[in-house]
Amino acid sequence: MEFTGERVVPGKVEPDLWNEHLSRYYFAQPLMAHKYVLDLGCGTGYGSSVLASVARVAVGVDISEEAISFARQNYSAANLSFFVADCSRLSLASDSLDGIVCFEVIEHLGKQTSLLEESHRVLKADGLLMISTPNRVFYTEERNDLNPFHTHEFDFEEFASCLKNYFKKVEVYYQNHAYSIFIGDPRSSHPVSARLAETQESLESTSNFFVAICSKSEQNWPHPKNLVYLPSTGNLLREKEQRITQLESKIVQLDGRILNFQKEYDERTQWCLKLDRLIKNRDATILDLQNQLEERTAWAHRLSQEITQKDAQILKLQKEYDERTEWALSLNEKLEKIKQSNVFRFSKALGLVPKF
Repeated sequence: MEFTGERVVPGKVEPDLWNEHLSRYYFAQPLMAHKYVLDLGCGTGYGSSVLASVARVAVGVDISEEAISFARQNYSAANLSFFVADCSRLSLASDSLDGIVCFEVIEHLGKQTSLLEESHRVLKADGLLMISTPNRVFYTEERNDLNPFHTHEFDFEEFASCLKNYFKKVEVYYQNHAYSIFIGDPRSSHPVSARLAETQESLESTSNFFVAICSKSEQNWPHPKNLVYLPSTGNLLREKEQRITQLESKIVQLDGRILNFQKEYDERTQWCLKLDRLIKNRDATILDLQNQLEERTAWAHRLSQEITQKDAQILKLQKEYDERTEWALSLNEKLEKIKQSNVFRFSKALGLVPKF
């Protein structure tokens, strides 16, 4: 199963992301001991497995068939099962569950109130709902990072108010990545003590996530212990060195890509300059041709005018020729008539007419 950003896939996410999700289940684990527990929106099932280690029965449900298939293949226990289901329409009897765990789900839903209505319906009177969501102030507004899989995110007041509309008792806890120093032997079974330094920060606005515990009743309230989770990857100095090495390697790769881009940019620039010169040459040629065309057009216009004038002269000469021809024919006709006259003949006989 590939990691898309919507669901955590073990082995395919960074340690920080994996640990922040896993630690929530460790926080919930002691409160779900010996209970009938539903992991609502269980994703790939790793958290359901954590709950099953202490619960009487643990059931993981998710709307994704791919996620449920992954969970069934990777996590198994006699008291653990997985089903495809819509968290806003659960096929469970009312007042049937001791606990519901719903981590990082509500912000993904279009109908967020349906999840709370269904959770309220299927929980017993003293049942617990443990639900988490990212702090919108930190997660989105400060980082200016929008998660495409989230439909609506909450700030502290909005989240608490929303839960109190459905549950009588609501307590909201804060989840943060905190720098820590470990002294001891993690391989030993010695108990671990935690000391938290006082903070002057506003946890409502600076916390990464909110984790709330809700119940229909104030009776048998569990009063959970604070959790300090030190994962096996918790050696920050080594992690930083490794991270620096990774970043340096990535910088080298990026520098190489930048050089390639610069080379490609230079080549494209030279190509553009060459095209620009070619275009300028073509423009000059076009301008020259245009000038020649204008000159030829002016010459053709002058020639046309000359031809028109010559045509007029020709017509005038033709008219004069026709008039002269007509005059000559008229004279010839008159001459013929004279030749036929008796006077002409008599004069010709007397030798008075010149020879033609």
